[in-house]
Amino acid sequence: MKLLELADCVTTSTIPLQTALETLGIKAVVLPNCLVSEEWKNLNPLRRVGSRPRVGWAGQVGVHRSDLRFLSSVFEEIGDEVEWVFLGEVPENLRRTEVKSEVHPMVPLGQFPTKLASLNLDLALAPLALNEFNEAKSDLRLLQYGVLGFPVIATDIYPHGIAPVTRVPNVPQAWARAIRDHLYNPDCSEKEGKMLREWVLKHRMLESWLPQYRDAWLGESGNRRDHSTFSEMGNNESRSSPTSYIPIIETKYDCSIIIPVCNRCDLTKQCLLHLAEVTQGCHYEVLVVDNASTDETQNFLASCG
Repeated sequence: MKLLELADCVTTSTIPLQTALETLGIKAVVLPNCLVSEEWKNLNPLRRVGSRPRVGWAGQVGVHRSDLRFLSSVFEEIGDEVEWVFLGEVPENLRRTEVKSEVHPMVPLGQFPTKLASLNLDLALAPLALNEFNEAKSDLRLLQYGVLGFPVIATDIYPHGIAPVTRVPNVPQAWARAIRDHLYNPDCSEKEGKMLREWVLKHRMLESWLPQYRDAWLGESGNRRDHSTFSEMGNNESRSSPTSYIPIIETKYDCSIIIPVCNRCDLTKQCLLHLAEVTQGCHYEVLVVDNASTDETQNFLASCG
């Protein structure tokens, strides 16, 4: 009966799994997906090697058709502004258009990291259809893109609420704008990829989580607390905040930098990225005050974490 209650609790809401278990009186430890360093860290994909920016997606054939379906008009609108690259599934509608694409067959799991790196993407896409199944998915694909330094545009959905990626609603116009924003600002886009890679390497590699996995398996999770307190981030008014799996660390700042903004998301990106480059060794916090922007500023700021 407990299992039936749990299934109903998880599939009809977006509350975290650990919270759902605790409401049923079940003690649980929920740990994040991680990548194995030996499989991913030594891969070095190239950037800007195509005649046009290489924009791509990877996924199993027959599994993600609904995830890609709403992007059909985006592929047609962007057209040959980019080199479309697909590993595994190819959108059905794309086959019936004149939009050219580079298609690679899916490879065995052991070959996947090397194959994904060989795509040499300048921008990776992570669309997910809005349904209960996808609400319960992990952010594993973001980790795989990110560890390779690919900047990512992703559906604004619960599993994508943590990683520093560009999150957009499943509206074709929003995706087209986000893609072009990356295309027209290649230096900023590349820096976003580097930021995502650093985030994955710092927070989501398996070796740093092995003690927690071991303790959870042996039922000793209460003995270690260095990663057991999780922080939350995101706009609580717009959606439930996901658990970030990043330990809360009390930090004393040397200074606070306050930046008021209103639209011009491209300038905000440049400002924050250049700020990060010139503040090495300085402990600071940045407070960005958004004055009711109507462009992609809100989505970008939400993706920064």
